[in-house]
This record gives sequence, structure tokens and C-alpha cells, in this order.
Amino acid sequence: MPSPAASLVLEAFPVRPEARVPEGAPRAVCARCDRPSRVCLCRHLTPLATRTRVLLLQHPRERRKAIGTAKLAHMCLPNSELRVGVSFEDDPVVRARIEDPERPALLLYPGPNAGSLEALRGEAARTLVVLDGTWPQSKILLRENPSLARLPRYAFTPAAPSEYRIRREPARDFVSTLESLALALSLLEGEPGTEDRFRALYEPFRAMVDVQLEHQAARPSPRRKRPRFKSRAARLFPELEAARAEGDLVCIAAEANAWPYASRTSADAPHYPDELVHLVAVRLSTGERLERVVRPTNPLAPTTEAHTSLSRAELEEGAPLAELVTAWSAFLRPRDAVCAWGRFSLDLLARATGVAPTRTIDLRAAAKRAVNGKVGAIDAFLGSFEGEPAKVAPAGLARAGRRAAQAVEVTKRLLAGLDEP
Repeated sequence: MPSPAASLVLEAFPVRPEARVPEGAPRAVCARCDRPSRVCLCRHLTPLATRTRVLLLQHPRERRKAIGTAKLAHMCLPNSELRVGVSFEDDPVVRARIEDPERPALLLYPGPNAGSLEALRGEAARTLVVLDGTWPQSKILLRENPSLARLPRYAFTPAAPSEYRIRREPARDFVSTLESLALALSLLEGEPGTEDRFRALYEPFRAMVDVQLEHQAARPSPRRKRPRFKSRAARLFPELEAARAEGDLVCIAAEANAWPYASRTSADAPHYPDELVHLVAVRLSTGERLERVVRPTNPLAPTTEAHTSLSRAELEEGAPLAELVTAWSAFLRPRDAVCAWGRFSLDLLARATGVAPTRTIDLRAAAKRAVNGKVGAIDAFLGSFEGEPAKVAPAGLARAGRRAAQAVEVTKRLLAGLDEP
């Protein structure tokens, strides 16, 4: 006689007597685990009752990946729900779960302000919210769902590297969604010495990994090809690949003495055009740098010092614009592609010097293609990678020095393909 937990799983995922055949596919597919019948994982699924309610929120692009682990975890946990989408602010199920006072919600998410799950061991029942997707996708889910971003965050440190051998993790201490749940539940619910109860979650996971590796090993004489992340980078960022192949990449950040835009439409307010006051440029291949603080010719705008992180004295002691024009003309090579986050620095430098590079690249536009969504400011985008932007050493003075170094780091990330598809 099946246990109550098993009955719940069987009701949620009934096994039909006949195999389902997707349209246009010759092979039968299991109606329960949605995998080809010959590699069905159902026999490895063990229902695990928990007092913790698990809410899995999956990015839509992750749902299409055959080697994802969220659905396997969901099928093993009767007290779990799986929702797919980008914005859940109007999802009544999600809102009810995260606002339930009987089971206070917490977000499983690493970061400098995350608490330790170990500290919650043995406490009252909770709702554990888990985001399923790549690191950039999880950042998108947080950005699009303020109610999730406000939840208290908790994390843990894995004792061993991920067993997800068929998919590259961003860092050594990153694990798959299913592994995260097994470890988190063992900390929340396991009494000391009983943590192995949730090891059953690993059974379908390991079976899936083994099947995938066997399939890869059985492929006859695979053709030698470039790593997938590089081919993906070439597909998403052909301008970067072409620029690197034909010449070199130069990353820049330029700051302006910029009067408020509102003053341009007011007859009573002073108005001056944006003028370049600070440039930092870095050649990607060699690390060679060019930096100039340029003395402004217009009165300083009220926000220029705060915006550029340069004092009035530093600006007034800057070099004349003609010196920057000479230095930039000598630094720039005919085959260089000049990269910046957004068009502002590129356009400001071209107007100030009259030197137009053969090719310019907007890194923000490339990053938007990479994540298929909004990316915000450059430091927010780099913040989607563990440890960034703190590890990026400035390439020069003040804000332009930080932005130039961040532009270099973004360029390297894009050329590396961000994450393996």
C-alpha cells in the first residue's frame, strides 16, 4: 500500500498506460517525468514528506532544458509547487505562499547579506522560495519581482563540489537546483545525524547525469568543434569576435561636465553643452592605458563633482582638450574597435576629439542580447556574477577609472559567452 506522500505524487503525476508521442517525434515519452521512455527516471523517484513548503520559481528558458533538475525535485517533494514565468507579482498562488503568516517565507539565495540556514534548524515550518535558472536569469527574476527581493535571504556553503557533471557551474561552490534543495532541507529539517534522509533526492539526479554521459560516450566519431560557449559568443556578439580577429578592442569610460537637461528647455536657466572632462581607455590585449582629466571651459554644473567623483581643484588643474586630442589620436589604431557601456561615452569622445574610430561597440546592447532582457547599469550587470564588481580593480581615477575597468570585465565576459547554453 503506497504511503500518503506517494499517493500525493501519483495524483499529481498520473502514469497513463500508453506512452505519449510528441508531434513530429518518433520516440515515446513518459507522461510522468516527460523523458523518453527508454530513459524514464520514474523508478528513481522517492516521495519525501517535508514540513517545509517549497516554492520553485522557474525562468521560462530553463523549462526547455532537458537536463534541468527543478522538475525532478518537484516530483520528489509532495509539499512543493513549481511556477514558470518572469514576473510573479500578479500570480495569486505565489503571493499567497510568500505572504502566509503560518509559514514565513525565506529566499534561498547566496550573497553578502544572506543568513545561514544552519541557524534556522529546528524552527517552525517555513516556505522556502527557490529560483531556478542561470545566474543572470535569477537576477532577472529578482529584478522583476520586488516582493521576492524583499524576502529575507539565506544560504549555505556546500561541503563538496556539484555532481552536475553535464553542465558547467559558474563557480566551484555553486550547485544545481536539486542539490540546493537537498542540502537546504537537510539543514532546515534534519536533526543532527539524520541529514541523509534527503539524499534520496539525488537518485533521479544521478541517474539523469549517468544516462546523459553514457549517451555522449556512445556517439560515433564526434566531429571536432569549438567549445559551445565560444560558438554561442560568436553567434550573439559577431561584432566583438570580428573586432578581436581583425584588430584590437579598446574599452573606454568618459565623464562630462553636464548641465541638467531641464535647463535646456528653460529660458531662465543657464545651459551649456556636455563637455568631456575625464577619459580612461584600456587596450584589452595588452592592458595599455590612456587617462586624461580635461580642464572644463564652461562653468561647472551643480552635479559635476559628485557625478565624476573629481573635485573642483582636480578638474581645474586638468590638461587642455588639445592635449587629449593628441594623446587619443596617438593611442588609437586604425583597426581598433572602441567599446563602452552605452553610447554616451562613445559619442562624447567623438564630439570632443573629432576622431571617429572605424568601429564602435555598445556593450550594454550586447549584454541585453546575452540575457534576453534588461540589464540596468554596468555595476548591476557585473553584480549578477558572484564576487563582482568588488574584484574589478579600477583602471584609473574616480568614476571613469572604475567604469573603464568594468567595461573591460564585461567585454571579457561577453567574449567568454557568459554561461554555457
